[in-house]
Amino acid sequence: MDATVDRRSVRLSKVDEDNLREMSIHHIFKEHNMHQKTLERPDRLDKMIEKKRRDELSDRKSSEVSKPDIALSPGMSSAPSQHPSTPTISQFKDHSYSNSPSLSNLSGLARPRSLTVEAIKMIKLENFVQKRKNRNSLSTSQPLPSADSTEDEETFLYKSSYPPRWPQKHEGFKEEPLLLKEESGFNSEFGMSDADQEMEKPMLVGGKMWIEDAELDVCFYKDFMSEKAHINLLGDDDDFGPVIISIDNTKALVRTKRGDERYIVSGASDKDRLKSLFTQFPEISNVKLSKPSVELPSQITSLTTYENKFITKTYKFGVLYIKEGQKTENEWYSNVETSAAYDEFLAHLGTKVELKGFKNFRGGLDVTNNTTGNFSVYTTFQAFEIMFHVATLLPYHESDVQRLERKRHIGNDLVVIIFKESKEPFSPLSINSHFNHTFIVVEAFKNDKGATQYRVNVTNKFGVKPNRPFLPFPPVFDKDEFFREWMLAKMINSERASMYAPDFRGKRTNTRKLILGSLITELNPHDKKKIFGIL
Repeated sequence: MDATVDRRSVRLSKVDEDNLREMSIHHIFKEHNMHQKTLERPDRLDKMIEKKRRDELSDRKSSEVSKPDIALSPGMSSAPSQHPSTPTISQFKDHSYSNSPSLSNLSGLARPRSLTVEAIKMIKLENFVQKRKNRNSLSTSQPLPSADSTEDEETFLYKSSYPPRWPQKHEGFKEEPLLLKEESGFNSEFGMSDADQEMEKPMLVGGKMWIEDAELDVCFYKDFMSEKAHINLLGDDDDFGPVIISIDNTKALVRTKRGDERYIVSGASDKDRLKSLFTQFPEISNVKLSKPSVELPSQITSLTTYENKFITKTYKFGVLYIKEGQKTENEWYSNVETSAAYDEFLAHLGTKVELKGFKNFRGGLDVTNNTTGNFSVYTTFQAFEIMFHVATLLPYHESDVQRLERKRHIGNDLVVIIFKESKEPFSPLSINSHFNHTFIVVEAFKNDKGATQYRVNVTNKFGVKPNRPFLPFPPVFDKDEFFREWMLAKMINSERASMYAPDFRGKRTNTRKLILGSLITELNPHDKKKIFGIL
């Protein structure tokens, strides 16, 4: 593959839709977000891409366009900082997703790069193959971006090439007020270094806020396989565990205890396509497979129900309030009266709703008899529903010395917001919970113009996967929609990243194994022999 081609100057002619659909790799990328485990054989993709490049580059018209000027004008943020050379949140927002043109909607707007959608698809494939060639092992933590994405080119190239890791702290982070203590066993975010912030900048321009593992939110089987000609195969191996495979003419979905994995397959017959799958996923090649004994409509219903169990669209997060002078967990859980700044923050985060008779996601709260309080805070974000467990809105009883009525909700939340008015830095070790894995510490203040701003620090237990959006430097936000969406995306991504921590990874694997085994029993195949023989 020619690595010297300047991607900024690539412009491919429009590809006929029929020809495009003949290429299964493009067809799959067009319809779905695929996981990085999709391909085990990048050499096949190499040949496909090279052929397409040769056909298309003959018609290419090079047009060197200079990189868009994203210089940030000074003085755009009133947040206090001793590092004026570092871009601030307000400066990032001047190029934010809310005002950025998408590739599919550029009418009357200057386009920063001369790239067509087809060129973008090609670059994605090239970038993916090159990265796979340079790695000795597969990573399960990074999704392969959708080829039909409408985000800008720099953003998707950045997403697919920048490895997930916690960013380096900014060298001046100690000169900013610190909201939390750095404790052993935790990764803390106080604001990115200049170098990481420059790389992270595309995440704050164009498109929606990045959601971790978003490709797993797709009902892949239901939407893209169930209505097409396909077969389902069942197996249960003593070592590998239960396996259910769905396979059609171009793709395969493999369900195992470690997750659902999507593959591109080829072949003229079911046997050939299964052989193609085994080449990419050799661990299942020795599993004895059989067809379900129930009819196909029943298979589709059962497999669709199974798929829906692992798609999360609802979240619950805790909110804990720390007053000035308070130092202990029990004091924090005992707060009843609140401040105007705290109430203003909650109102910005979501909507205060009456619980009795509430019809939407309730997050485990009682919506019939008010046993968990009369009100809570609820909101929606993208395709998600979020209910907050707000400590000051949960029941308070003087006789409940340990505040168990409040702790049983917030103590079981993976992500907790700490709204702090105390000058004492928050220590994550002061919270006694096995479930709390991420703490987002927020402090409100008024700037020189009297406007509300928020300073934020974040800390995560070891084992929580690095997740975006990372915290810029200085970690100060205006009270606006950008801050609200940053917070909501960070909470959702932190919870998803927590599922990779040791406390949950094993439980998740065991749960999937049990449900898969039950599903195989439900589909109850009569024929136990391997229908395709040894391949």
